[in-house]
Parts: sequence; structure tokens; C-alpha cells
Amino acid sequence: MTVAPFAFSDGASTRTGVAYVTSEEADGGYGYQIQPGNVNLIFNLSTVPLQLSFLFGEYGGNLNMHVNGDFRNFENFADFNGLVVGGAKVAVLKGYGNDFGYLQLSGAIRSFAVGGQELWIDNVCFST
Repeated sequence: MTVAPFAFSDGASTRTGVAYVTSEEADGGYGYQIQPGNVNLIFNLSTVPLQLSFLFGEYGGNLNMHVNGDFRNFENFADFNGLVVGGAKVAVLKGYGNDFGYLQLSGAIRSFAVGGQELWIDNVCFST
């Protein structure tokens, strides 16, 4: 993973955020998870998976997601359930804000990044 600037809901960006590895279990998972606080995490993919999934906890602020170069700046993961982003279909369980849930992308995923303000992610899985 690489850490990259984050875009706020008004379009302004910051390079002053930080990513933490925590054991807060804020995403419904277990053990350690990563908290990208005002940063985007770029996943450096060595292959092209046909599916990507992860657990998340979102508890405030806005979110960023990049799928195959298609950038989205939004409030809640649930807003994307059933949509196609960057050629990948998005399925989301929960994600209405101030909760935890599950996101899955289906389709060829050549590039992916995600970030947030009060976001935790865990159990990121790639399948071919």
C-alpha cells in the first residue's frame, strides 16, 4: 500500500493525514485493522483481481474511493450499493454512516484506493 492525499467533501485536498494500524475492532473484524485518517490507501496490485472485498467501519466525515481511475468523493458506502464504479459492480452491506459493514467489488480491478476521515478497514481480500 501507498499513502496518498485525501479529498474533503468540498474538493479541497490534504497531505497531512496519517494511517494507523489499530486493534480497536471498529470495523466488525478482529485483530488489527488500518485506519486511514484523512489519507487514501492505494493498493499496489501485482495481478488483476476479479473481486475485491473488505470490512469497514465508517463513523463520520467523507470517504474517497478510486476504482480503475474512477474517483468518487462521497458520504456513505451504502450510496454505492448496486452501482458500477470504474467498470466494477459494487455490493455493500450496511454502510449508512456511523456503522460497520462489508463492501465487495466485482469485475477486473486494475487499480484501487480508499480513504476516509473516520474510517477503519480490515480483511481486504482479492480473488482472481
